[in-house]
Amino acid sequence: MQKEGLTNFNYYLQYFSLLEERVENISKYISIEKDNLQTYSVVLSSIIQDACSVVNGICVDLCKKHSICKTKYDMKDFKFVFIEYYRSSFGNGVLFSNYKIFPWEKISINIEKSINDIPSPIWWNDYNAIKHGGFDNFNKATLKNAISAVAAVFSLLQMIDYSILGDTICNWKGSFRAHGNYIKDKGWEC
Repeated sequence: MQKEGLTNFNYYLQYFSLLEERVENISKYISIEKDNLQTYSVVLSSIIQDACSVVNGICVDLCKKHSICKTKYDMKDFKFVFIEYYRSSFGNGVLFSNYKIFPWEKISINIEKSINDIPSPIWWNDYNAIKHGGFDNFNKATLKNAISAVAAVFSLLQMIDYSILGDTICNWKGSFRAHGNYIKDKGWEC
């Protein structure tokens, strides 16, 4: 399945499936409960770095699709594209293990502010701290950030699906979902 305007959609979809499987495997060892969200590990660090790498790739492709051509992109460019072209769909929540997560909440609730004044998601800032700070920021490689980063990949793929298909979103099977039951007020700040 190739989506109009995003030639790497299949690649990203396959990568997401692997990330989802890795998060599911983690749940065999760490119960997905609020008390465990600050648990950190090398495996979680790897999931965060891989998921954020995919987020970056998707966002760069979206920037290029909308004629934003640069040698180096950053979250400001991504925020601009979300707000200008995907305003109605990028802020949707993602369901995971009875939690409703809003990985782009920091952007969607501040949408009327200047791009420079809109904060980046917590998981993105922590990813950059892990990437650039190594062991000094190892404690940011948390279960919460891993799930939030993978949820961000899912939400971007869902957003692309929605922008092409309208109300007919693919029926994705797996732990991360667009619709379903969840416990009200069970989630976290992203």
